[in-house]
This record gives sequence, C-alpha cells and structure tokens, in this order.
Amino acid sequence: MTIGEGSTGRAIALPAAGCDSAALLALPALAALATWVWAFVLPAGGGGGVANGGFTAGHVMIGLALVCTCLIGLQHLRQIQNT
Repeated sequence: MTIGEGSTGRAIALPAAGCDSAALLALPALAALATWVWAFVLPAGGGGGVANGGFTAGHVMIGLALVCTCLIGLQHLRQIQNT
C-alpha cells in the first residue's frame, strides 16, 4: 500500500476481525497489574540489590503504574463515550 500525495503519513492500526474490546483491554490491564505487583515487591526487598535501591525503584514503579492505570482508564472512558 502506498501513501498518496497530501497524506500525513500516519498509519492507523485497526483491530483484527473478531477481536472485541475486552481482548484489546486485557493486554494493557495485565501489564499494569504486573507493574503494580512489581512496584510493591521492590520496596519489600524482593527485587534484589541494595535495600535503598529497591525502595527508590519501588516508588518509581508506583508512579509508572499510576500513569499506566490512568491511561487505561481514560482510553476505556473514551471508548464508552464514542459508542
């Protein structure tokens, strides 16, 4: 497929046929859940390394998990409003 003249060059990813919104939401939700688990394991000393490093890394992971969870929620709200 070629991009015609005047096109912005942006590709639009469309879901595969037969793929529902629950399946599309499952992958990022599982990734966010794994991030939350890892965020609480690190300060508890399960991540290995120096204790202070795990404490700091755990708080960074909590911030990343919050951002991921909020983005998933916003995407879900946007899908609900567009339907």
